[in-house]
Amino acid sequence: MQSKLEEKKKKLDKQIEKFELKKKLLEAKERKKQASKFSEIGRIASKAKIDHLDEHTLLGAFIEIANQQNEKCEEWKKHAEEFNNPLSKESEQVFSIYFKEEPSKEIKKYMKESKFIWNRFRREYYGRGNKKDLENLLKGYQAKIEEIQH
Repeated sequence: MQSKLEEKKKKLDKQIEKFELKKKLLEAKERKKQASKFSEIGRIASKAKIDHLDEHTLLGAFIEIANQQNEKCEEWKKHAEEFNNPLSKESEQVFSIYFKEEPSKEIKKYMKESKFIWNRFRREYYGRGNKKDLENLLKGYQAKIEEIQH
């Protein structure tokens, strides 16, 4: 009788160990998912070009977002869709931009961030943008902006 109770106790101990291991694995999975979410938030902040802000400013902005989320969620989603899908912007057209002289690092960085592609054979940039924004940016540079019809 005593041995049967001992066996049952050992079985239960093994089951408890298995459940504890499963619990630890689930907790690790949860931490990994949370870390991934935090990383995604950082990527989004970088994409929105606010990653240079200090953590207090960002925390304040997040608190404001939390307070307004019910009223503004749909509006924010709309802004994100417009930001992520440049084809949806009617004001953006396809351009080729030719520089007579090599542009500054700032201009090159802007072109890269704006997803303009450098064509080394034609020695020009190619991509989508807003003509007025491009003209304002390239004021003072000897650049030829050509709209491409497709």
